[in-house]
Amino acid sequence: MPIPHAAPRRLALSYSVEGLSVRDDLLLKSLVRVLDHRSHQQWQCLVQGGDLRVSGAPFGSSAADGQGGLVLRMGHPPGEGEFALPMPLHAGHLENMFNRIGDHIAQQRADAAASAAQQPVRDDEQFRLRRWPPAALLGTPERLSLAALMSARPQPLAVLQRQSGVPLPLCIEFLRELRQADLVLSSPVPATLPADAAPAAEPDAAARPAVAVGAAAPQPGLIARIRARFGLQPAWSR
Repeated sequence: MPIPHAAPRRLALSYSVEGLSVRDDLLLKSLVRVLDHRSHQQWQCLVQGGDLRVSGAPFGSSAADGQGGLVLRMGHPPGEGEFALPMPLHAGHLENMFNRIGDHIAQQRADAAASAAQQPVRDDEQFRLRRWPPAALLGTPERLSLAALMSARPQPLAVLQRQSGVPLPLCIEFLRELRQADLVLSSPVPATLPADAAPAAEPDAAARPAVAVGAAAPQPGLIARIRARFGLQPAWSR
C-alpha cells in the first residue's frame, strides 16, 4: 500500500482592510475565510500592514498611497502598479484576485530567495528565522542548535559559530540552504551588539567567583528552552 505524501505547506500571507463600509469589510473577511480551502496561499487578516493592503477609498486619500507595497483597490480606479476589483463584492472574482496576488508574491519571494542563495554569506550580516524549518532541512543536532539560536533574535555569523560550536563551513552551508528555502531573514549587523551577543573574555581562574553552597540552580539550556517554546518533550520523558 503506497504511503500518502503530506500536502505541501501553503505560503502564509497577510492582508489588512481600510476604507470599506462595515458591511463590506465583514463580507470581504468572511469570504476570504470561506474560500480558504480553495486559496493557493493561507491568508490572515491584520489590523494594519501586511503583505496586501485592501482599500475601499480612492487613490490618494491615504498617506500610504504611492509609498510602495501591494494594494487591492475596491470600487475605484487603481493607482500605478495596483490591483483592482469592482464593487459589489463577488466571491469568484475575489478568489481569483487573491490567488493572482498571492501567486505574484510567492514568485517574488522565490526569485529573491534564489538570488540571495547565490550571494556569499557575509560576516557583517545577522540572521533570524522567518519560520521554523522542516525536519528535512534540520537533520542533525548541529543544525538544530543553529536554528534554535536564530529563532529568538538575529544573530551574526560569528556568534552563531561560537555559541553552537559548529564549524564555520557547516554554518554557511546551512544558511545558504535556509536562504534558498526563504526561511531566513538577514540584515546588517548593528554598530553596537547586545552585551550577550558580543564575544566575552574568559576570566582568569583567580578572578572567578567561588560557587556558594545553596546557590541558585542554573537556567535550563538553550535546547530545553526551545523544546518548551514549541511544546516538545525530551525523548526520556515520553
